Amino acid sequence: MTAYTLVAAGAPINASTANDIIGASLNRVVARARRTTAKTPITTESGFLRLDDIPVISGRTYEICTSPLTLDSSVDNEVGVARIRAVQSASVGTPATTSSTQLGQMREFQDANANADLNTIQVYYYPVADGFLSVLLSAARITALGTFQFFASATEPCDLIVRQLGTDPGDTGVSL
Repeated sequence: MTAYTLVAAGAPINASTANDIIGASLNRVVARARRTTAKTPITTESGFLRLDDIPVISGRTYEICTSPLTLDSSVDNEVGVARIRAVQSASVGTPATTSSTQLGQMREFQDANANADLNTIQVYYYPVADGFLSVLLSAARITALGTFQFFASATEPCDLIVRQLGTDPGDTGVSL
C-alpha cells in the first residue's frame, strides 16, 4: 500500500510532496469551503465565499464546482449572476477578488418572487506553472429592481469545492 502525504492549503510544495500529490488518487478534494448564511443586499459584484492558498501543479486538471446556488430577489423579473473567479501566484497570500480572472458563471432570471431556481457552477482550471490558487465565488445583480441576495442557511448550505482530477492531456478536441 502506498502512503501519501497531505499538503495543507498554504503549505510549501517541494519535490517530495509534489510526487505524493501526483501519485495520489484521482478525483480527490484538495480544498472546500461552506457558507451557511445569506448575503444581502447585493448591488454590485460582491464576494460570497473564497478558498485561498490551494497548491496546484502544472500539467494537472482541477475542477472547481459549487453546490446548488440560490440567487434570490424581493421582486419578479430580477436577473442575477454568480461567478467563479481565480488568481494563481507563486507564493501564498494572494486572494482572488471581483477583478480576478473569471472562469465561469451562472445567470438566473427570477421569474416569481421568492421562487428561485437552484443551479450549480462547474469549471476547470489548468495551471501552466506550480503555485497557489485562490478561488472566489461572487454574485452580482444585473437588473436593479429589488433587494437581491445570495442565499444560504444551515439547512441549505453553499459549498465551494476544488478537486484534482489528474493529468491534463492538453486540448485534444477539434473546434467545428
